[in-house]
Amino acid sequence: LHVILNFGSDDHGLRLPAAGARRWHLAVDTAATGDSVIAREAQRPVGADTVTVAARSVVVFEAR
Repeated sequence: LHVILNFGSDDHGLRLPAAGARRWHLAVDTAATGDSVIAREAQRPVGADTVTVAARSVVVFEAR
């Protein structure tokens, strides 16, 4: 798991760490509208090595 906490008032672009042969999947995004938790079967691989984390939010990525 890779957890990013953004308690600031600005969005931030951050680089995800290397996951080896695995790929990062977004599992939780508290800035998303609706349900913050993404069901495993609905998670899609992240297509970039840099992600934007919204202000005052938490995101969780799972490597698999």
